[in-house]
Amino acid sequence: MNSDEQFQKLYDVFVRMYDIHVINTVATLLAACVSVVALTIAIIAVTN
Repeated sequence: MNSDEQFQKLYDVFVRMYDIHVINTVATLLAACVSVVALTIAIIAVTN
């Protein structure tokens, strides 16, 4: 019973860390996409 509880705690921590990692990855990708779009718009504006 005690080892199961310990495993559950470790699992909860792992899931939380994994969620944070996924959120950070998604946020980084979104930021990169926004940067690329902004850069493209800027280049188009300059060339026009």
